[in-house]
Amino acid sequence: MSVNRFFDEFISDKATFGFDVFSKECMLNTEIDYERLRPSKDRTLGCVVYTRKLKAIVPISGVPFCSQSNMQKDMVVERPQP
Repeated sequence: MSVNRFFDEFISDKATFGFDVFSKECMLNTEIDYERLRPSKDRTLGCVVYTRKLKAIVPISGVPFCSQSNMQKDMVVERPQP
């Protein structure tokens, strides 16, 4: 699998199995708020850097009187030009 195909399948806004799908189907998170990718140019690396946030309610166990918690994940992806 090429790097471009991996980006399209797992990271892009239209990814068929992005982290939002993984969070819902595999991690059983609910109330998922998944921002779109925000590209910016990294001046020191000379490549495009994408950022996004994911907010969700995650199930937890082993904590008395609590079955879920809030989660926020900040993601940064550097994508050098091929």
